[in-house]
Amino acid sequence: MPLELRYRDGVFAVDSTRGRTGARAAPLRAVEAPTAAALLADWRDAGRRIARVRRLQGALLGGLGVAGIGGSAATLQLGVGGEGAVVALLSVLLAAAVGVWASLGRALSRAIGALELSAGLLADLAATDPLTELPNHRAFHERLLQEVALAERSGRPLSLVLLDLDHFKRINDSFGHPAGDAVVTEVARRLASCARRGEVVARVGGEEFGWLLPGADAMDAWQAAERARVEVSATPLLSYGSLTISAGVCELSQAGGAGELHRLADGALYWAKAHGRDRCIRYSPEVVEELSAGERAARLEHQQALNAVHALARAVDAKDPYTQRHSERVADIAVRLALELGWPAERLRELREAAVLHDVGKIAVPDAILTKPGALTPDEFALVREHPARGAEIVAEALTPEQASWVRGHHERVDGGGYPDGIAGDAIPDGARVMALADAWDAMTSDRPYRAGLAARRALDICRAEAGAQFAPEVVDALQALWEQSAIPHSLPAVPEDDPDLAQELQYRGAGAVPVARRERRPAAGPGLVYRGLRVPDEDVPEA
Repeated sequence: MPLELRYRDGVFAVDSTRGRTGARAAPLRAVEAPTAAALLADWRDAGRRIARVRRLQGALLGGLGVAGIGGSAATLQLGVGGEGAVVALLSVLLAAAVGVWASLGRALSRAIGALELSAGLLADLAATDPLTELPNHRAFHERLLQEVALAERSGRPLSLVLLDLDHFKRINDSFGHPAGDAVVTEVARRLASCARRGEVVARVGGEEFGWLLPGADAMDAWQAAERARVEVSATPLLSYGSLTISAGVCELSQAGGAGELHRLADGALYWAKAHGRDRCIRYSPEVVEELSAGERAARLEHQQALNAVHALARAVDAKDPYTQRHSERVADIAVRLALELGWPAERLRELREAAVLHDVGKIAVPDAILTKPGALTPDEFALVREHPARGAEIVAEALTPEQASWVRGHHERVDGGGYPDGIAGDAIPDGARVMALADAWDAMTSDRPYRAGLAARRALDICRAEAGAQFAPEVVDALQALWEQSAIPHSLPAVPEDDPDLAQELQYRGAGAVPVARRERRPAAGPGLVYRGLRVPDEDVPEA
């Protein structure tokens, strides 16, 4: 049974005895805030007290009526001589009744006051998020309607900011929901600290917050959202590391009412999430594309399909510790090359999506082949050569046909000696030509079980020597430009000067590995093609 909530000097206290030892003698323990159960118990108790006072008042009035009738009858029976005694008795009874009535009135006032206080506290609880103690979704939208009406009457500006934590699901998945609750609480505290007097920060969803800024135009609101974004991301959240937040901003002057203001701010938030996260987007018809519910659902379905394929790509990278995060590095290099080549932003985004998934077809290649430290047999290498075609089939549902062609063609060679289709020159899609060099660069400069990574300068020399043969000349030129701009690392592990083409003695997964000369890894590759499509010249390339 819930404990009784009582109030003394504005302090919430709980009567753990439910008054069994007397209202005044009952031990009280203070609590920081009322609970819904205690408030409901107090509400019901106040209602019972009011009903009891009403019954007593009715009984008192009934008693007075009976006394009056009895006094009249006694007067008639006693005559004139006994009239004085009857009047005196009735006066005493009436005085007592007035005193009792006053006492009951005070009790009734206390009960009504307790009822009103409980009602107010219950209303506050109903409008407050119990985790963050911020206004909840319902309270926020009620306040939004009020502020919009006030802004329209007064002509002052009003802006709305919607904020959403980025990749919050990872916190719940990695650390559990209690950790997620702790993060949400901390973020709420930081956001509330950024708000000025009169502004409202509310929790309107699981990891989504709303921020009403009366008197602020769109630029003021954007600057406030930027401060909040930095406040959230600048300092690690408890022990769970840094977390970023995205925000969408809209001003009432751009909307026709409360509903449209929320919809446009939500559209700006969606745009921020879809274009990299960790940013604040101010709504503008020229920047933010308004999407219907159907269009959003289609994009969400596409994103979910893309996430599933990304999971496969991560699984491929995780098969071998030497290739972990290989796909992300290839995507980063590919985007830098394409940017140097003048690609527009939309195609850069498409290239990154495809490059991250370029090796997803290796999910069909046995681990024993992918991680084999010795030379591959012809049959094993034939299986490896199938992965671009398999990858294109896997990504076909998540990517555009052009992006799938980039995945399929990222092991083609400009001279026609690549795979799986053996196409040459401009017949190779431009994205595939960029990804081919990015993939080869990361393969050359990263450590593998059978060799240490090449020095970056050595890898650059090989790429220049292969321009027009394995690699597209214009992409190699872009790589050279990035090198000169120091946009790619210059200091990667160097190879010995005496024989850079031979593998080094190494430890592989904690055990000694037999050195294997890379020239021994050619049985299925043809002249000059060393391993999985990466060609190293027979003769050393002189250092420039």
